[in-house]
Amino acid sequence: MTGAEAIESFLIHYDLKTSFSAQGFTNDEILLFLNNAQDQFIKDKVFGENFQPPVFADNQKRVVDVLPLVKRDYIPGIITDSLYGSNSYEASKGVMFSGRTLYLVELEAKVTRTNPIMTAEYVRCEHIKTENLGRFIPSATNRTYFIYPKIVEDVYNYYIICDYYTTLISEVRATVILRPYPITATSMEFDGTYSNLYMSLDTSVHQEIVDMAVAAALQTSGDKRYQTKVHEDQKNTN
Repeated sequence: MTGAEAIESFLIHYDLKTSFSAQGFTNDEILLFLNNAQDQFIKDKVFGENFQPPVFADNQKRVVDVLPLVKRDYIPGIITDSLYGSNSYEASKGVMFSGRTLYLVELEAKVTRTNPIMTAEYVRCEHIKTENLGRFIPSATNRTYFIYPKIVEDVYNYYIICDYYTTLISEVRATVILRPYPITATSMEFDGTYSNLYMSLDTSVHQEIVDMAVAAALQTSGDKRYQTKVHEDQKNTN
């Protein structure tokens, strides 16, 4: 679909659901529903619907559905950082893909260490919860030992925490999901180009996004048919 076709599909399916008896929406309002649905679609694919399994890495279809937004690249300019102890590093999100990173899928670091001995070998990093940070920050009294570096992040950076035996991280690469460009009335059909001129996701998922937008519109308008649709979707899922 193009952006204009997505708007038209929304109108058709919304009218069918309401038997032409519900309030109308302007194009701007429809685009708001469509873009909210696109964001929710991506979130569901990455984290699982309502944060329930299977999640992104455990389901190949979920990967395929958002594949146009999955990118892998090196993060240049990593620096040492003492925020999380004397053996931690900072990698900026903003230097990748013009700052359009939405979710991190995987981060790998090129590690040199003394126990076990590694020289510039890539290992995967592991996310940890902030409440567990104290267990992983090396110090004079905490000679930590873990082969896989730990990650915490904020809005702007990834922070990589290494153990006592890691002497250097020389390079970092990340697999990320990019932020989709907004659907507009002038968006052209998806052709693999990541640009604000084109739809960001493959044509195969556009109708699903439209259906999610229609459901949200029914809910917003307080239409009782929304509950009927929820029950129908639950039956289809079961």
